[in-house]
Amino acid sequence: MISWEWVALIWAGLLLMVTLMPWRRATPKPLNLVKLDAQLIRRVVTSRGNTLIYVSVLYMFWVFAGYLNYLPFRINELDASSSTGLIGQSYLG
Repeated sequence: MISWEWVALIWAGLLLMVTLMPWRRATPKPLNLVKLDAQLIRRVVTSRGNTLIYVSVLYMFWVFAGYLNYLPFRINELDASSSTGLIGQSYLG
């Protein structure tokens, strides 16, 4: 049976792979820097399409976080003999 430590190690390995992969494949490009001002930032945030995206992402994050906080208790309620490894595996997908 896989324990929660193995699940954490798998997550850490995947995170490391995802973090290092773009640097290996990326090619440097010349920078085109623009000085940002408050008006430009306000215009980007308040445009209708962007506001909808920001609100949707915020809502999905909170629903997902709430689900993941509820999940271990529900698994334990369904099967009292469930191990921490089983609960950890449920977070993997």
